[in-house]
Amino acid sequence: MTATTTTLGELIARLKQGETVPLPDHEGWAGMIARTTLFGRVCEVAGETYDYFLEVLPPRWMGMGNGGFAFGEGADPLRLFWAANTPHGRQFFCRQLDEIETRQFCRLARIPLTSG
Repeated sequence: MTATTTTLGELIARLKQGETVPLPDHEGWAGMIARTTLFGRVCEVAGETYDYFLEVLPPRWMGMGNGGFAFGEGADPLRLFWAANTPHGRQFFCRQLDEIETRQFCRLARIPLTSG
């Protein structure tokens, strides 16, 4: 991310860009965690995964008008989730933020850096 990002909307738009790692067939929980925990890439996730992270703990941030949210436990970096209507139907995505992105996101969203 660059220092020129001045609004939360601009930051989110940048975070949603880049190579998308497709959802593999028959992916287990451990494989999904390993695939989606790497920084700097967009990963397609199953709708059930999206719902799990939305419901397991209160989201740190809700917004984007399409059900997007940011998940994070304690002081862990945030993970941004969103849904999109695509030519393939409704798809779900996430991006693991690094510490710099998390700090910028929290500052722009006006939320605390930690959940606890």
